[in-house]
Amino acid sequence: MAVLNFSAPWLQGKGKMISYVIFILGVVSSPSDCVVRQSQQSWVPLKDPTVSQSSENGVSESLHNIMPYEEVQYSVANVSSNYHSSTKFYAKGMGHLYYLTNLIINTIQEDQAFPEGLISVSEDGRSIQVADARKEWKTLLTHYGPVLGVILGALVFIIVMPIAGLLFCCCRCAGKCGSRSQPFEKRYDPCRRHSYGILLAGITVLISFGVVCAFVTNEFFQDGLKNLPRNVRTSLDDVDLYINNTKLEINNLLIVNFNELDHTLNNILQASGQIVKDKLGKVSKASVLVNLTNIVSGLGIIKNDLREIDNLTKALQDNALQLDQALKETRSNIIEKLQQCKSERVCREFLKKYHDLHDLTLEANFTQLLDKYLPKLPDVTASLQNVSELMKDDIEHEVLKGKREFEKIQVSIQNEVQSTIPQISDNIRRAGDAIKRAADKITQLLDRFRTEIHTHTPQHVNKGEFYITEYGEYKYYLGLGVSVALLMVLMSLTMGLFCGFCGARPDGGYQDDCCNKGSGARCLMLGVWLMFLSSAVLMAIPPRPFSWTGITVQKTVCEPLHAPDNSRIFALFDKILNVKDIYPRRPDELTPHLNISTVIRSCHRNESIYQVLDLEGLVDMEQVRHYAEKFEIMRKIQDLTTQIRLNNKINIRGCYRRRDY
Repeated sequence: MAVLNFSAPWLQGKGKMISYVIFILGVVSSPSDCVVRQSQQSWVPLKDPTVSQSSENGVSESLHNIMPYEEVQYSVANVSSNYHSSTKFYAKGMGHLYYLTNLIINTIQEDQAFPEGLISVSEDGRSIQVADARKEWKTLLTHYGPVLGVILGALVFIIVMPIAGLLFCCCRCAGKCGSRSQPFEKRYDPCRRHSYGILLAGITVLISFGVVCAFVTNEFFQDGLKNLPRNVRTSLDDVDLYINNTKLEINNLLIVNFNELDHTLNNILQASGQIVKDKLGKVSKASVLVNLTNIVSGLGIIKNDLREIDNLTKALQDNALQLDQALKETRSNIIEKLQQCKSERVCREFLKKYHDLHDLTLEANFTQLLDKYLPKLPDVTASLQNVSELMKDDIEHEVLKGKREFEKIQVSIQNEVQSTIPQISDNIRRAGDAIKRAADKITQLLDRFRTEIHTHTPQHVNKGEFYITEYGEYKYYLGLGVSVALLMVLMSLTMGLFCGFCGARPDGGYQDDCCNKGSGARCLMLGVWLMFLSSAVLMAIPPRPFSWTGITVQKTVCEPLHAPDNSRIFALFDKILNVKDIYPRRPDELTPHLNISTVIRSCHRNESIYQVLDLEGLVDMEQVRHYAEKFEIMRKIQDLTTQIRLNNKINIRGCYRRRDY
C-alpha cells in the first residue's frame, strides 16, 4: 500500500493523471476487483456478452420459424489466460500482529484522514484550499485528539526515560536503590524475589514476541519493498493483457460472429425455395414422390423380368414332361435288349454279375414331382397383367409429371422472395456496419487507455525503483538496528533470569561459579541500563518512518480504496483529476460520467470494463438489441413470410386418385 505517492508530480498533467488511474487499477486494487475473470481464467470484457447475439437470435428465430436450418456455429476468441498477478497474501504467522496493528490504528484514529471541510478544491479544480487552523482548532482537536494524545505520551516518555535513568544512576551511585555492599535478607525477601522473578519472566516472554515481530516485520518490509517494482510491472502487464483480451472478445463477438451469422443467413435466403420445399414435403408427406418415381421408373424392367419368369416356368413344365417320357422309353429299350442278350455267354455273365438289372426302375416319378412342386412356383401372370395395365395407362409419365409440379414449388417460392432477399441482406449488412462502428469505438478507447499506460506509467515505476534501490537499504538497516537493540535488552533479561533462578548465592571466593545469582543481578541491571539508554531513541525513531507513515497510508490510501463511498479523499481526487480526458472530445451532455471513485466502486462490484469505464455514454450497447427493428430486418422478414404463398392448386396424384394400386 505504501507504493502510492500523493506528491505534486502525480497531479501535473493529463498524462500523469491517467497514470495515477492506471496505477490504482493495476497495483493497489486487487485484480479480482478491477477486472472480471473467467474462473481464474477467463475475463468478461463487455457489459453483456449476449448483447449482439440477442439481436442475432431474434432474426435467426424469425427465419427459423419459416425456413428451418441448422444452428450457427459461432467461433470463440483465442484469448490468453496467462495472468501472473495474484491477490493471495501469506501472513506467515504474523496475522495476529496485523490484526492488533489495525485495531490500534482504528482506536487512535477512528474517523477519516481529515475532518469535513478542512480541505477543499477550487471550482476550476486547479488549487487545493486548506481551512484556517486558528478558526478550526476545535474541529481539529476533536478529530485528531487521540492522535495528539499518543504523540504527547510518546514525547513525555522520551523526556522522562533519560531523566529517570539519570536519577536511578545517581541513586545507585549513592548506595541506594538496592546498591548495598552487604545485603542481608529480610523476612519476606525470598517471597518478593520469586514473585518479581516470575513477573519479570512473563514480561520477558512478551518482549521476546516483540523482538521476533520486529525482525520478521523488518524482513517482510524489505522483501516487499524490493519486489514492489516487479509486482507493479506484473500488474501492469496483466492489465495490458486484459485489455488485449477484451479487444479480441469484442472483435470476435461483434464482428466475427456477426459475419458468420450474416453468411449463414444469406445462404439460407438464397436457398429459401429449396428449404421451404423440403419442409413442405415433410409436412404434406409429398416426399414419397421420390420413392414413387424411383419405383415407376423401374416398371419396364419389372415387366420384362415377370414375363421372363412366366416363360421360364412354362418351359420348366414342358421340359419335365419330356424328360419323364424319355426316361420311360430308355428303360423299356434297356430291358428289351437284356432279354435278347440271354443266349450269349458274355451277356449271361454280365447278367449274373449284375443280377439286379431286372429291377431297373426310375428313381423319381417326374409326373408326381410336377404335380407336387409346380403349384408352389409363383404365379406371376396376375402381377404381369397389373404391371402391363400400369404401363398401358402411362403411370410413369403421370408420376414424373407430378414430381415436376412439386419441383416447381422451389422455383415459384424463390421467384416470389427474390425481390425481398436483397433488401434483407442489405439491412443485415447495415446492422453489421453499425455494430462494427460501435466495436471500433470501444477498441479505439481501449487502445488509448493502453497507450496511456505504456506512455506514462513506466517512468513512475522506474523512478520509484530508483528511490527504493538508493534509499531502501537505509530503512532496512535502521529497522535492523532497532531490532538488535531490543534483542540486547531481551538477552540481558534472559541471562539475568536464568542465572537468578538457577545460580547459587555468591560466596566471595575465587571458586565461585560465574553464573551465580550475582551475575544474574548484573545482567538484569545491564538490561535496565539498556532500557533507559535506548528507550528514548527507540520511541523517537520507529514512529516516524513506521507508525505514523502506516497510519497515514492506512487512512489516506487503504481505507478509501476499500470503501470509496463517502470518502473525502476520493471526493478531492474526483474534483482534481479529470479522468474524462481519455474519451474523445464530445459535448458535455454526451461525455461519460466517470471519476476515480466510480471506477473503484465498479471494481468492488466486480463489473466489466464496459461498466468500469462507463462506456455506455460513448457506445450504448443496449441499442444493439433493437437493431433488428431499427434496420427493419424484422419487417422485411415478415414481408418474406407473406410472399411465401402457393396461389395455384398443385395436383401431384393425377388421374389415379380414383384407383388403388
